[in-house]
Amino acid sequence: MSRTRSGFTSKDSTDNASDSSNDLIRDYPDVLDIHSMFALLKISTKTGYRLLHDGTIHAVKVDRSYRIIKENVLAYLGAKQDN
Repeated sequence: MSRTRSGFTSKDSTDNASDSSNDLIRDYPDVLDIHSMFALLKISTKTGYRLLHDGTIHAVKVDRSYRIIKENVLAYLGAKQDN
C-alpha cells in the first residue's frame, strides 16, 4: 500500500481491479447457463454461441440448453490474457 496526497492509503490499481473481478466471478454459480456466461464475459449472444460451437469454451448440452462449468470460462479468460 502507498500513501497518497489525501492521506488515504490504497492498493495498487491493478490489485483493486483484480480483487473486484474475483468478487464478481465468485458471485456466479459453479455451473453457468448460457445467459450467465454472456453476462460474466460481457459478450453478445452471437459471440457466446460462437465460442461454444467452435469449442473455445467447453460446454455440455442438456436437452436444449447449455451448461458451462465456471472453470471453463476462467480457463478461457486465462488463455485470452496470455495472448
